[in-house]
Amino acid sequence: MSVASLVGLEVETNATVIKSFADFTTDVTSNIGIFMMTPKFLHRFIIPYLQQVEWHRQVMRDHVLPVVRKRKEKMRQAEEKGVPHGLDPNFLQGLIEYKKPNGDHYTDEEVAQSILLVAFASVHTTSVNLSFCLYWLLARPDLREKLEKEMQEALGDGPITNEGLKQMVFLEQFIREVLRQGVDKLANAKAVLADVYTFANGYQVPKGRRVQSSNRQLNIGSNSARSTVDEMDPSLSGTKLATNPSREFVTFGLGRHLCPGRFFAVHEIKMTLITILRRYDISTESGKKPVPGRYLAGTVSLNCEDPLVFRKKK
Repeated sequence: MSVASLVGLEVETNATVIKSFADFTTDVTSNIGIFMMTPKFLHRFIIPYLQQVEWHRQVMRDHVLPVVRKRKEKMRQAEEKGVPHGLDPNFLQGLIEYKKPNGDHYTDEEVAQSILLVAFASVHTTSVNLSFCLYWLLARPDLREKLEKEMQEALGDGPITNEGLKQMVFLEQFIREVLRQGVDKLANAKAVLADVYTFANGYQVPKGRRVQSSNRQLNIGSNSARSTVDEMDPSLSGTKLATNPSREFVTFGLGRHLCPGRFFAVHEIKMTLITILRRYDISTESGKKPVPGRYLAGTVSLNCEDPLVFRKKK
């Protein structure tokens, strides 16, 4: 779904592009531990052996770059005729048409490679949170039953529409609560670049230090009903939207660093979740109820390790 929405229908079924979108973030971040343990002067020697960034770049050259050039040619022809180009207004098209402050456009290569940055920033996190949703539905059959009932009432067997999604209050509550539960205990690290940074309360942090927020504490607080699988209650979110930040919901950040892609991410999770529940019977490989989340080193939130099994409904 991300490939079609961000890049376009030209590559929506391209297995190589889909694989690149799915694997890029993991290919890059899986080497962080090695870099942290290796002296900096050795980094340039080990890079060729650790990650496949160049492979992903070549995928963009082979499959996305031709799309960019074809669209630009269509735009040129349309401009000569004085008619609209009629191209879909997706993210790729926005990059193609964007003008820098000096009036220049991005080069074809820059546009194609920028798509990797979108994949890095969005696809992995959206997939992780979609997985959290599925594990929660398996851990809590009552929530799944309620969601499927709402799907039938709002959408029936028809297409997923914006009006139908607006009627799905429980879906909104459920996703918001899953996003609340799935945050890292420590996150949003910011490095001090000035000689010293002074907070509003006078507390000072010297240059080079990193400041992290205790996101789970901010999201959950002392509310134990949100800390256990059996008592997790989506209705506690009330009428609040999953895209609306607050001091008690910092999953997407706050202030100037608030995630700009949160609307797209939540919408994509909704549509994918509905499509999966309509088409597949889902279970864990072990057949047991999962514990939806776990923590790496006591801080980083990860999906359940029990693989998901999808069986097409008859």
